[in-house]
Amino acid sequence: MLFIKKLILGFTILISLSNPAADTMNGVNLPEDKTVKANYIAEICIENWNEYGCLPSVCIAQAILESDLGEKCYPYNYWGLHGGYYSYDSLEDGVYAYMEFINIHYDKAPFITSSSEQIQAIYNGGYCQGKSDYVSDINWIIKEYNLEYYDNLLFDEIERKEFQEAFVIKVSEYYKITLEMFEDYINFLKFIGIY
Repeated sequence: MLFIKKLILGFTILISLSNPAADTMNGVNLPEDKTVKANYIAEICIENWNEYGCLPSVCIAQAILESDLGEKCYPYNYWGLHGGYYSYDSLEDGVYAYMEFINIHYDKAPFITSSSEQIQAIYNGGYCQGKSDYVSDINWIIKEYNLEYYDNLLFDEIERKEFQEAFVIKVSEYYKITLEMFEDYINFLKFIGIY
């Protein structure tokens, strides 16, 4: 079941970003090579939102500012974690390290659903304190490249899951009522001697 959810999420991101109209109207405004990396980062953030609470837009914007999305860093350490002198085996490992780092060191930031508020909480927690323009730079990157597009995919996914859960509850309530009615009917038939 988890594999199917990941597959659907991956296809949702791939289809929405492969549509040329989406790229100009509401997709991200990154060069193609950077879009591929950003899509992958976003997918990991979205899949792991319930555990880490890191917005894709903030994660990607920080990677752009810190390393030009992997162009200027140790392997897969797009965020300059641990002083920037550490490398990871894969981009996936780097994203997980980032999300864990944010959760461990900036515990007021996870699960904030506004990108500007989340980056402010990260900054207030001590991230890049020597750079007075850090928050405004991140916010500019998010707006310039339309990175909130990924956040909207996250919120759509959350809304879809909530709808599915509510639907399952309603269906199970219906079947419970139906089953209770059926049992009452059988008991009635037994009572009158027909069953």
